[in-house]
Amino acid sequence: MASDKVLSVISRTYSKIAFWIAIAGIITAFMGLLLTVTKHYGNTVCIINRLLDGEAPNVIQSCIQSSGIRIINIITYMHTNSYAMMLQDIGFILFGIAAIMGIIVTVIMLYTRRKINFALIASLIMIVLILSALGLISINM
Repeated sequence: MASDKVLSVISRTYSKIAFWIAIAGIITAFMGLLLTVTKHYGNTVCIINRLLDGEAPNVIQSCIQSSGIRIINIITYMHTNSYAMMLQDIGFILFGIAAIMGIIVTVIMLYTRRKINFALIASLIMIVLILSALGLISINM
């Protein structure tokens, strides 16, 4: 009984930390979006119009490439790209970290409560999140 209370306090504290990391990620990504709109207005309108039309990602990427930004790898991307886009990426990274932190707690709590089926599904989701955050898996359209 005492261990359930300790786990409950730990999970609440951990979830609050993950929550605030997610909020920081959202704010950072939003600030990057605002800076992008003010700096690359024409390209942003192109991107937004393509997104609203439901275009494929390669068509949307043509709006980015028309501005002269060439994404070769992450090192050249960070050196040649604007601070606004880097702020967006940092925000997405923070939000991804918060999601992974939240799923880790979920997996631990499900295993301790002997809900093995749900714990296995949550573990699979956690693995997919981590692999996609590392760039090892992606969806190509």
